[in-house]
Amino acid sequence: MKEAEDVECVEVETGECIQEPLRKSTENPEHRDRLAAWSQRLSVLAKAAGPPQAEPEGATTAAKLDNYWKEVAMTISLAPFFFSSWPLGCGNGWIGWVVAYNGAVAHLSGAYGWKSSWLWGKYDTVVNMALIAYVNWRAAAIQPVIFCFTIFALVAWAANGSVFFCRSVFVHVVFLQWPLAAALQLYELHGCNKVCSVD
Repeated sequence: MKEAEDVECVEVETGECIQEPLRKSTENPEHRDRLAAWSQRLSVLAKAAGPPQAEPEGATTAAKLDNYWKEVAMTISLAPFFFSSWPLGCGNGWIGWVVAYNGAVAHLSGAYGWKSSWLWGKYDTVVNMALIAYVNWRAAAIQPVIFCFTIFALVAWAANGSVFFCRSVFVHVVFLQWPLAAALQLYELHGCNKVCSVD
């Protein structure tokens, strides 16, 4: 009869432990302790930056419904971006369509509780930052107006959850989405006026 081996608990992504045979190591114990400490720090960072953990069993339907309506409201409030884009706006603006589409996917994935909603949110944030930089770079002729809108919106974004973790739908819509939509509208109108005035 085979004797039971020493086993160790190995944590996997789901938080469960899997029993694995204890590895006999001839490594330096101090080195192993440092590696374990770094591994623990890395797992803490990965959990903080990664997808949210599963909802606790006590999550109420009311809380889920509240989140649903908040995300839907933030999706509907993207409408001004359509009016700075072709064919509703002047010129051949495409930026508003990209912002509205990405924002709708990010917010609706959160509303419906998709497991990938955190990824869509990160993607939306990165694309929006790139588009903000692009518009500010291209709008040199009408600066500092667009830059002021941008700084105002970035401060609102930082204050609304990224720094203080107090996410407010009102702040997100009124102080982030709409000022950026106004800045994009100014950018597109300036582009139209430039095209129309070249006779």
